Amino acid sequence: MIELTAPLQKALDESKDPVEVLDPRTRTRYVLLKAEFYERVKDLFSDGPLSPEEKQAIVAGVWKRAGWDDPAMDEYAKLLPQTRK
Repeated sequence: MIELTAPLQKALDESKDPVEVLDPRTRTRYVLLKAEFYERVKDLFSDGPLSPEEKQAIVAGVWKRAGWDDPAMDEYAKLLPQTRK
């Protein structure tokens, strides 16, 4: 395990969201997030034991806790391009 630098600590302290960092050597982007959050969502990124339906239920729960089901969010949905079939 490596320790955070002072600038990274400051960025994490000032942000409610995960912090994006860039490796200047490779131009690879990384995201720093709290281990407790990673533990809750890591199965979404693997071919682990969760079925697609279970993954969808987890994502729906995360969206709900984040307030995405708030009727006020409908205003943002109006900004999305509409697809026609």
